[in-house]
Amino acid sequence: MKRISIYLMIALLITACDEVFDKDLSNSKLNLVAPNDALVSTKTTVTFLWDEVDDADSYKLQIVSPSVDTILSMPLDIELTTNKHEVTLNPGRYNWRVKALNSSSETKWFTRKLTILDNPDLTDQEVILSSPGEQSAFGYKKIKFKWTKLPNATKYKVIIKTDEWTQDPIFESETVYDTITNTLDEGKYVWGVVAINDISESQPQQKTFFIDLTAPQKPTLLSPANESTITGSTAMLTWEHPIADATAISDSIYISKDLAFTSSNSIEKVKVNSTSYNFSSTYKGVVYWKVKSIDKAGNKSAFSEPFSFTLE
Repeated sequence: MKRISIYLMIALLITACDEVFDKDLSNSKLNLVAPNDALVSTKTTVTFLWDEVDDADSYKLQIVSPSVDTILSMPLDIELTTNKHEVTLNPGRYNWRVKALNSSSETKWFTRKLTILDNPDLTDQEVILSSPGEQSAFGYKKIKFKWTKLPNATKYKVIIKTDEWTQDPIFESETVYDTITNTLDEGKYVWGVVAINDISESQPQQKTFFIDLTAPQKPTLLSPANESTITGSTAMLTWEHPIADATAISDSIYISKDLAFTSSNSIEKVKVNSTSYNFSSTYKGVVYWKVKSIDKAGNKSAFSEPFSFTLE
């Protein structure tokens, strides 16, 4: 019981130290960048932007109508780790405000006014594409496309092309909804959505995504040379991917005291986004290591052939 109490005290002390070292944000200023205060606009899709605050972990963005003093609706209440967010709003009067936060403190709210005017002309409007996101990758063929509806739009045309937006469409479909599902083969695609009404249509925004059904080839270990001897406590492990994958690859490195890589003899397991790793250990003896790749779509390779080296 005494030992448990000691461990609890240590844990509480570590937590308290973390909070001590977090900067107090209560007097920090947050600079709102866009949109300008009291902006009156006919564009219903708005990009909210502010300067980052030192030592902030996240930001709270709220949009209320008609004002923070008289809140009749709150179209948005979200916590973000970035300093930019895009939203589609109905015509109306709004206040938008942002505050910065960390684990122990927060700034005050910084607020601006915004008015969106009703405008049936969709020519200058933008449809926010929710999913698939830019450069996203999927390990399956059936893809759900989702976007944000625009005020005054009566229907939407979904366009899918291969490789680049300059190519001819491989799929076009109109819908009154904000989502559609389509099955596609492996490859690179670009998609966009056009909002339409009786008098106009918007310009399509585009996003690129990949369908990647192929597992990466197993990595090839390069150095240290197999069964080599190293004097010291560090070794630079390097390997290569025989063929470039369609999407980004990360690698998991398994390092062990035995060739079977049993959990009881594991020295280290680490995930990296490069083809090298600086291994350091006080262990002396034979070290075995192997690498497995996983691409952005979640496809996994087989393990590399294992290498060994001896630390003296």
